[in-house]
Amino acid sequence: MTADEQDKIQELTHQALGILARDQVTRVRQILSEALKDVAHAPPEVIRALAFDLEQVVAGPVLEFSPVLTDEDILEIIEHGAAPGRLSSISKRENVSENIVDAIVMTDNEAAIALLLSNESAQIREETLDQVIEHAENKTAWHLPLVRRPKLSIKAASRIASFVADNLLNILSERADLSADVLEKVRHVVKQRLGDDGDAEVRAKSPVEPDEDVKTPSELAYERALQLDSQSKLDQVLIEKALVDDEREFAMAGIAVRAGITMSAMRKLVASRSAKGLVSIAWKAGLTAPQAEKFQIKLAQLPITKVLKATSDGEFPMSEGDMEWQFDFITELN
Repeated sequence: MTADEQDKIQELTHQALGILARDQVTRVRQILSEALKDVAHAPPEVIRALAFDLEQVVAGPVLEFSPVLTDEDILEIIEHGAAPGRLSSISKRENVSENIVDAIVMTDNEAAIALLLSNESAQIREETLDQVIEHAENKTAWHLPLVRRPKLSIKAASRIASFVADNLLNILSERADLSADVLEKVRHVVKQRLGDDGDAEVRAKSPVEPDEDVKTPSELAYERALQLDSQSKLDQVLIEKALVDDEREFAMAGIAVRAGITMSAMRKLVASRSAKGLVSIAWKAGLTAPQAEKFQIKLAQLPITKVLKATSDGEFPMSEGDMEWQFDFITELN
């Protein structure tokens, strides 16, 4: 083809992609986002449209991976009040810049900041890290990524050592990548905390064992769901919001608590991607049939062709007897 013909084909292609990016069907936009997420020469206007999409399943892939998005684009998304799921996607990007890190820290979103701390390529200014550390003592989801954060200063390392659990102290005091000065300061704090009685060195070097005070995000989400349920606040609206905002752990925990199953059983069910099982547990949790569809798509990430959809009048696509049988089977996963 001639250069003019190539330009015309490119223009038509960009127009077609723009139309797809505005399609009313979420699944169409989601497929487009997943296809273009790591394409370096994708049309910037199409990538921006996908990044600003209201659906997390559409915006998430380009927010996390697209090299086309500029810092200005991302800062604009954050400044417009990005939902937690979007902040988490941005936090996982390669080489998150200092300005974007600062903007995410300003949101005080615990999950997004935990992901930033876990992202070794994120460019976190020393003063920003100090700011995070000052607010980290009661946020256990930040403790492990802080302990493993590369290039800790003496001030940062000693402050972290003052509040993390003993098993994380072991990890911090045994890190091979920290300077001698930093390690000396950390071990001094360890001795102060454990008591300089001759046993401190033995305890500091003891094998790392699980600590009951260090809870995983999954455990924290389950505890939150239990507390809300005890206050009669764990309703359908709250769970649907968690699904929309891509708060996976809390959405799973909320459904598990309402259905009366363990978090372990819920995880096994989601991993199995059984549409019948997912619909049945949503029914048992008191969700609606349309909400059960979102559960299948957002948590189990079922292809749209595999999703068991609500009937035309909004009812469940299975009989109550079938759903009860499925639920009984699921409870055996506990």
